Amino acid sequence: MLTVAQIRIRRGLLGQAATDLAEARAEIDSFADPGRLASLATAVEDELETAQRRAGDGRLREPPTGAELKVLRLLATELSAREIGATLFISVNTVRTHIRELYRKLDVNSRTEAVARAGTLGLLSDSHVGDPGPDLPSNT
Repeated sequence: MLTVAQIRIRRGLLGQAATDLAEARAEIDSFADPGRLASLATAVEDELETAQRRAGDGRLREPPTGAELKVLRLLATELSAREIGATLFISVNTVRTHIRELYRKLDVNSRTEAVARAGTLGLLSDSHVGDPGPDLPSNT
């Protein structure tokens, strides 16, 4: 459950990560000797708090364009910039330009922060994470 919470944090699904972490904490607290699990849970909790702080207050400098949203949704996957470009039939330079603009608009400095902030702002939903959505080409 802790690993699932970490994955969800990295994908910007902070609400679900908090729920997973709470469930893991409850389970860990029921053990007579939790061993390293208690310290691992604390580390995940710290990661979640950091992600929540970085996600910000819900304001955008300006809304992302449709093309930027397509790239943003694919940033929540494990695809590289080159693979995102291939999926969207755009050049890797165009992908990087969209990413740079997304970072500026979301006021973040990394892919993880961008995905976390986008998740908090509702720019990503569970149905979009890992799934490019109906308006994007699929990988199949």
